[in-house]
Amino acid sequence: MIVGREIRLKGEITDCDLLVVEGTIEASIVARALEIAIGGSYTGSANAEEAEIAGRFSGELSVSGLLRVTARGRVDGTIRYGRLEVAAGGTLAGTLSVLPPPAEESGTIVESDTTTDTASTPPPETA
Repeated sequence: MIVGREIRLKGEITDCDLLVVEGTIEASIVARALEIAIGGSYTGSANAEEAEIAGRFSGELSVSGLLRVTARGRVDGTIRYGRLEVAAGGTLAGTLSVLPPPAEESGTIVESDTTTDTASTPPPETA
């Protein structure tokens, strides 16, 4: 979905593969990928697997994979990310936290609040 320049959008967006913001959005979104272009503005909450911010984001942003902030990008608010890349000139302001890697990538199994390293756990003994 592309929100072009001069377009203003308010609301909730669900089940979106790719959202490209060239205009202005006030919304909550769940997407695979979020791109905010230079001149684009997003206010609200967003959950994505990956994101590239070249414009402005303000609100609550959670990116399970790579969050990339370009030289002209600005992110303000509560920011959670799996991996982070910020170009010289890009800015982040607010509360930042790193999300734990998915269990299949980290070699761990997460059950309730317990993490077990599968590479170092001996097999169960049999009687």
